Amino acid sequence: MERSDTGIFGTWTRPGGGTTFIHSGVEGPYAYADNLVAGKVNLLLDYYGSDGYRPFTSTNMNANAWVDASRSNFPTNLRHGSVIGINQDRYNALNAKWG
Repeated sequence: MERSDTGIFGTWTRPGGGTTFIHSGVEGPYAYADNLVAGKVNLLLDYYGSDGYRPFTSTNMNANAWVDASRSNFPTNLRHGSVIGINQDRYNALNAKWG
């Protein structure tokens, strides 16, 4: 996981320093900003050879401060996905159908 505050062609750094790693045996990292908590970032790591994506969170992107998120309601065997934003109308429709 690396980040850039100056754009895709800017300088990239690894939170926690150049020798930091989060976990081994993972691929397809996907990070996205939390839409409820300002400054919180969510990260999904695909544990290939195991049960797929596992969630992590951080409120300090300048340190190696990722913590395991709760998996109690998190589905298993998800792989290489994306997170997309939806408006309130779509949320309400999805919640009415699947909530």
